[in-house]
Amino acid sequence: SSDLGVTLDYKKALFWAEKLKEYMLKENGLKHKETLLAYNTLALIYSDCGDYEKALNIHNKLYSIRLKNHSINNIDTLTSFNNAVHCYLMLGNYKKAQELYEKLYPFCLKKLGKTHYLTIISMSNLATVYARIGEYKNALKLQNEVYEIRRETLGKEHNLTISSMSSLANIYLYSGEYKKAFELYEKAYTIRCKN
Repeated sequence: SSDLGVTLDYKKALFWAEKLKEYMLKENGLKHKETLLAYNTLALIYSDCGDYEKALNIHNKLYSIRLKNHSINNIDTLTSFNNAVHCYLMLGNYKKAQELYEKLYPFCLKKLGKTHYLTIISMSNLATVYARIGEYKNALKLQNEVYEIRRETLGKEHNLTISSMSSLANIYLYSGEYKKAFELYEKAYTIRCKN
């Protein structure tokens, strides 16, 4: 079910996303923006279903096509790269995810700036990788920065800010700093209940 209380039928979603991809491929060819968007939609549905292997294959294909058509500086190319790396993270391939996020995050920071959504996502995902491999100091530093940026740019009651606070609490919990973790969980819960 989604945040809206709607139950999603992933089999139907996959069926129609596959149909759309095939139609766009036939009508427009592989390099057309609408075809690539259809591929991306299919990959995101596979991710939502937990089939990260299929999603990874599609995201890698999209990244290669976009890199050839544009450049690494193109936002769609960077987004495809981020989506592929996120699949490595979700598959538990932390070494590969770390290697790639340690390239993506500084690149986004330099090219897009620290408040761009893709920079923030790559920073947060790198923090998650660090937490999963036990590098809590690095994880806390990055996730705290994500939280601060979102608090400053979106406000303290925005869902993404609260989500960042919860992610920070998770890292404190994993690192054994239970008091800090529970303080942040309580703060996030209080803000969510107020909204």
